[in-house]
Amino acid sequence: MAEKLDHIVLIVDDEEQVGRAVGRIMKQLKVKYVYMDSGQAALERIKTAAAPFSLIISDQRMPGMTGSEFLEKAKETAPDTLRFLLTGYADVDAVTAAVNKGSIHRYIAKPWNNKEFIETIKAGLEQYELIVENDRLFKLAKAQNTKLYT
Repeated sequence: MAEKLDHIVLIVDDEEQVGRAVGRIMKQLKVKYVYMDSGQAALERIKTAAAPFSLIISDQRMPGMTGSEFLEKAKETAPDTLRFLLTGYADVDAVTAAVNKGSIHRYIAKPWNNKEFIETIKAGLEQYELIVENDRLFKLAKAQNTKLYT
């Protein structure tokens, strides 16, 4: 049986006000979160985190590294973590590239509808739980098959 996960969400946005707004939603959901103000700092945090992040929510337009570039790099380090792209601009080319490279799972437009945003986050966390449970069951089946074979 799957155990209840202590989710941690990584919020990446160069605008602190947006990070705080998303953080308030996480508090409302009783989910822990970490806020970083750049893609580079967030990549370092992913590498040094004690536990994997369940979900990453990143802004698209940030100095130094776009959100889609950051999420593509984050995928290499944390492939099971779900990745959401948040943007206030209809940058179709960037979103299309991010989706096609498999870097994002959801696109969220600013300004967002709080009710829809909360439901999107809940669905993402549930999806992450399924990924973790699937991995656990796969490892269990592999171990049992090894025992059966020997």
